[in-house]
Amino acid sequence: MDQMARQTTFYVDAAALAIVAARDGETASTGRRNGKRSLVFRELLRRYDIVCRRDVPELGAADWATLLPVGESWVGKTDINSDLRMASLFTAAAANERLLKRLGELAAGERVALIDLIERYWVAKTRGATLPEVPGQSERRKAARR
Repeated sequence: MDQMARQTTFYVDAAALAIVAARDGETASTGRRNGKRSLVFRELLRRYDIVCRRDVPELGAADWATLLPVGESWVGKTDINSDLRMASLFTAAAANERLLKRLGELAAGERVALIDLIERYWVAKTRGATLPEVPGQSERRKAARR
């Protein structure tokens, strides 16, 4: 399965205009001409990236072995609803009461980070790129070398 990078277009809705307005009060069309909307979207993506890299929940190797395979079914899907993706993780964890409880206790940022890491993992795997490090992998590798 070869996935090509796709260009993403952001449509400016009332919520995005409110973000721009909260910063400098401008919501007129000149915001686009001056690049203010682009700046807001770049900043939102930067913040999202910070959350995704900082808030990945610490899970055991067995937990990752249960959750990572779920993301394979997400590759190439256009529906990226995080609630549906989280539901698929809950379904995968249904037989493991401890993991199910842990998933239920995740904060919003941790859920987003978990989904993002699984998505990045499968995109990298599909493209034959370097896989993102799953928390705990480096410790397992160090222990295996000893």
